[in-house]
Amino acid sequence: MVRRLLYDGRDRLSWLREEIVGAVRNRRGRVDTFDDLQARLQRERDRSGNRFYSQPGFAVLLGEAGVDPSGYDGDTGDAMARARSALGEELDTNAELGQALVRDASYGRGAEGWTAVVEWTLEAAAQGVVGLIATAPILGAARRYQALKRRMEERGAEFLINRAGAALIALEDVTREAPSGSRLWLESAEEIATAAGRPLSELNYVDVDSWLVFLVDLDHDLRYVRIVSPKGENRRSDDDLSQRA
Repeated sequence: MVRRLLYDGRDRLSWLREEIVGAVRNRRGRVDTFDDLQARLQRERDRSGNRFYSQPGFAVLLGEAGVDPSGYDGDTGDAMARARSALGEELDTNAELGQALVRDASYGRGAEGWTAVVEWTLEAAAQGVVGLIATAPILGAARRYQALKRRMEERGAEFLINRAGAALIALEDVTREAPSGSRLWLESAEEIATAAGRPLSELNYVDVDSWLVFLVDLDHDLRYVRIVSPKGENRRSDDDLSQRA
């Protein structure tokens, strides 16, 4: 969320330095090092409300037809109102995706702002989607997640997917070309920059980097590669990206 900061006429650079140092002090009063910050981001990256969460979700940026019914005032807004407007339905337990949770979260890099997030808890994926072998319930969840994404697109809402959502979108696509009955393993899903070794700078939803998803057909020794944009577009190459595992 946007933090409203005021300064009282002191030298602006001194004030900014104090704010930055105060933001990274830990409980012992010591300024965190870069390694400390990276360790904290890694510990917190699988928490609900951020884009790396291992359960499927959307950050809802605007409701139907690009309108925002949340009453966002620059600080916070009504997350449920925005989510209902985008999805056009009551958000309760879903047969394929499980229990829905609507919550406040952060959007943007640097001067972050508020956004609404909708997440679902899959009973078939208690420890998260990535790393699982896709069973019938997971395949059903992938189809339902895709259907909700298409509904928001048709309604003119604006949204971003999270890491688990990217994995489900890739899975739903791969099932169309994988041999019938194949056991598909959701091997990994990472942002391209992270996979290339760039350190994390934030956990908020950001419309910057695409997700790189790897799935393995355990029965036919094939690995499938899919690139999924933050908006859920499956940017697969014109070439066949499957390869021997």
